[in-house]
Amino acid sequence: MFDLYDLNEKSLFSDWLRAWADTKILGMKFSYVTSIESFVSYLSCIDKEISSVRPMDIQSVIQKLSVKNPNTGKPASKKLLKNLRQTAISVFEFAINNCYEINKNPAELVKIPTYASYEKRQALSKEQQSKILDTPHRASLSALIMMLCGLRVGELMALTWDSIDFEHHVIIVNKSAFNVSGNQMRIQNFTKTRIGVKLLSLICCIKN
Repeated sequence: MFDLYDLNEKSLFSDWLRAWADTKILGMKFSYVTSIESFVSYLSCIDKEISSVRPMDIQSVIQKLSVKNPNTGKPASKKLLKNLRQTAISVFEFAINNCYEINKNPAELVKIPTYASYEKRQALSKEQQSKILDTPHRASLSALIMMLCGLRVGELMALTWDSIDFEHHVIIVNKSAFNVSGNQMRIQNFTKTRIGVKLLSLICCIKN
């Protein structure tokens, strides 16, 4: 965690971003932490002194993601773009409140492209579920756990053998993995957990 006394108008935007995120996620539920860490990963590419960041620096990130999200290969949803804009605004508000030399918030001038699409989420159809169950694949076990237990990718990646109670048919979810940069992952532990996701039908698959 960054010491706020070490940050000033010459500090990098990415350092202020990290300090803001560390403050926001303290004691929060893992789903909230996952979202914050995701926003940080998208905006950390702005590697300039915070006092030198211009609206176009943030707008460039938004524009590129609206065309193609490198994590999905598809245009980013309007919801994600709005969340990133609001995150940038919040980071500057955080910096302004903690550093008197910073008095402008360029993120407020950033616009969301009108052509950005809204994300639509749908439950897996029976046909899609059947394909996951019946198609041999090296990631089939991971897909089964996610589908039958409702785990997110980060929660799955953070699982260890001691997370699974085979005797009581329960999986304990108390941490999640985040992509910090490139292939670098970070494991975050949580005080509040979704303990007791049943593995009744999955246990047979694992044992086999």
